[in-house]
Amino acid sequence: MKNGLPETLVEAVTWYQDHQNCHDTLVAMRWPNGVTCPHCGSDRVTYMPKYRRFRCYAGHPASQFSLRTGTVVASRVPAAEKRTSWNDHSPCWSKSISSSRV
Repeated sequence: MKNGLPETLVEAVTWYQDHQNCHDTLVAMRWPNGVTCPHCGSDRVTYMPKYRRFRCYAGHPASQFSLRTGTVVASRVPAAEKRTSWNDHSPCWSKSISSSRV
């Protein structure tokens, strides 16, 4: 690994399977100068690991936010624990449909 990031696909799959590694990498990419609130821009922010959310202490109603808040995937991507495998939804795996008909 170079600069603490994986270089190969095998390294990436192994590295990003751990939630903390994935979270730390994405936080560093989104906020290279430190975490700021996406609602007000305040840097008075703490991380709540139990809930996997950040909390802003600037005194506004939307004080909690996640890594995805304010991004295009905020409401579209389910949590990793709730995702099912692609194979579960693929018609190719059904005995009644051949892969050539898909």
